[in-house]
Amino acid sequence: CWVCLGLVGHGYVNLDLLLTIWFLFSETLRKYPPLVTLNRVVTKPYILPGTQIELKTGTKIVIPVHAIHYDPKYYSNPEAFDPDRFSDENIHNLQPNTYMPFGDGPRFCIGKSNCNTFSYIF
Repeated sequence: CWVCLGLVGHGYVNLDLLLTIWFLFSETLRKYPPLVTLNRVVTKPYILPGTQIELKTGTKIVIPVHAIHYDPKYYSNPEAFDPDRFSDENIHNLQPNTYMPFGDGPRFCIGKSNCNTFSYIF
């Protein structure tokens, strides 16, 4: 219940606590993503940047979400539980496409918003 958690009381919503819950939730999904890999099929030819490797149309690829979330190149001290990674002061340190518990791009999970909403309720 929102009142029991201290989120609502005396006619106001405790936005700082809501943000803290969001940071905790985001870090939990980084450490324990719902899927450890994403499977995709290449829809048009693509050359991987910085290489000579060409992905042809129809090629099946696997995106290692768990490995990316634990890569020290993207997250300092990736084994530590650090919700502050997602604070306003630190969110700019995240590189694009390195946080994807629900996938990314046009084929991200359609249940993402429901999951986020229901996580606040419960």
